[in-house]
Amino acid sequence: MLLEHGLLGVGSFAIGLVVGSTSLGGFLLVPLMLMQAGMTLSTSVLISLLSFVPSGMVNTYQYACRKCVDVKLFALLLVSSLPGSYLGVYWSHAVSATASRRLLGCFLLVTGAFLCLRLLGEIKRRGDGAATSERVQLAGKPGRILLFVALGVMAGLSSTLAGVGGAVVFVPVVIALGMTPAIAVGTGILTSTGIAAFGVLGHLLHLGSLPILVTILVVVTFSAGTIIGSMKSEKWSKIKLNALVTLICLATGIGFIVNNL
Repeated sequence: MLLEHGLLGVGSFAIGLVVGSTSLGGFLLVPLMLMQAGMTLSTSVLISLLSFVPSGMVNTYQYACRKCVDVKLFALLLVSSLPGSYLGVYWSHAVSATASRRLLGCFLLVTGAFLCLRLLGEIKRRGDGAATSERVQLAGKPGRILLFVALGVMAGLSSTLAGVGGAVVFVPVVIALGMTPAIAVGTGILTSTGIAAFGVLGHLLHLGSLPILVTILVVVTFSAGTIIGSMKSEKWSKIKLNALVTLICLATGIGFIVNNL
């Protein structure tokens, strides 16, 4: 038991380091708890979402101090995420454990594909020096507003269903539309924190209680990792970290699907 909890703490801290420096990788917390702590998917999702809240608040403050948060885009995404958040909570408690693991595996594969596209886009952007703007323009662009509403719904659904922050859904899109990466990440962290808070409340209403020791261990170690990761992010290669997260995501997704056939 002590060894399992030790490995869980180390794994949560390592995932936090990656999340703090790249805004990606938080979705790996759920597979870690499923494999290492043997918990149910719904409990793992709840603890994962709960872990995002304190670290997300700290990291949001750091980005806000650098004026790297787009408040208008955050408000649009957060409001749009509410229907998806509700559906995610409902479905996660309505399906069987085997089906939930298969669904998580499929989600990880789709997420891995998104990460591949983001990684290729980042390499291309660095290579050709593509111009970026500080904010994504919404005024007079109904098509773009509808796109972000759809992204908000998807972020809420993926967050409460699979225990992720939701930034992986829309951060690559806003960067592709020309937003400065730092502002995209800062806005993504703030939005993910809000979505995670909604998800925690929804799952708590269904579960009623949590394993206290595991919850404290994961929340503290993950939060410490994210804070340190955000402070040290400039010293690490984000492309290499993103590539590592992408490979782990794809391998984990394949493993969940194969083991639950």
